[in-house]
Amino acid sequence: MDQLSNDELIAVREALDKQAIYENVVKYCRGADRLDIDLLKDAYWEDGTDDHGGFAGNTHEFCEFAVASKGLFKSVNHHVSNIQIELLGNQAKVETYFIAAHLIPTEDSDKDDFWLLGGRYKDLYEKRAGLWKILHRVCLWDWNQSQESRSEWDKFGLTDSPNHGGYAPDDPIYGSWGAK
Repeated sequence: MDQLSNDELIAVREALDKQAIYENVVKYCRGADRLDIDLLKDAYWEDGTDDHGGFAGNTHEFCEFAVASKGLFKSVNHHVSNIQIELLGNQAKVETYFIAAHLIPTEDSDKDDFWLLGGRYKDLYEKRAGLWKILHRVCLWDWNQSQESRSEWDKFGLTDSPNHGGYAPDDPIYGSWGAK
């Protein structure tokens, strides 16, 4: 078997670094959606900063701020799409497009407010001891949309299903991955 050239080795290293950054992006999303403080904090360097507009400061303080919002939402789902990663040695400029869907309870138990937010994360990642994490984040808001929503789980026979999502540690994702 032929050995890889130096250029090929560099390309493999870059692909592995970009994959590690991508996996950190989705770790952040799971942490944010499940309000899992440990996952959220693990996505950031402790000495970093996050500017979400409504909060600007230390990354781990942002995580605590985010988890404190638990009572505001019935559900939160972050969806990421286009991710542009520019590697710069042990740092990387990363732009990630996102849509965040929020279900907000109202006084009418049959209705919720459905709030969509669209934007981009402008992140500076840093690699330390082989790990890529967010060092500095600015959340860029591009659009939002709100509408009234009505839950209709009963149409699909799912009202009493145990498979509904929730927050850490009660969400089914934290349970067994084996067959029931």
